Amino acid sequence: MVLFKDYRTEAEAYIDKGLLEDNGINCVIMENALTSIYPAPDSTMGRVSLYIEDDKVEEACRLLSEKCL
Repeated sequence: MVLFKDYRTEAEAYIDKGLLEDNGINCVIMENALTSIYPAPDSTMGRVSLYIEDDKVEEACRLLSEKCL
């Protein structure tokens, strides 16, 4: 698995995770414990990271770029 994207909030990460998993891409979210304790929007301390399978990066990029259409 590779780091695909970092998020500021859990909600953003789980929305993308749901979209990717609905399209057959396995995902794992890893978050720093400080995200829940100190949810500062401009802080880099509490990042939430989304990891996906190595061979699915291109497909994941395509799916997330189409999300806004």
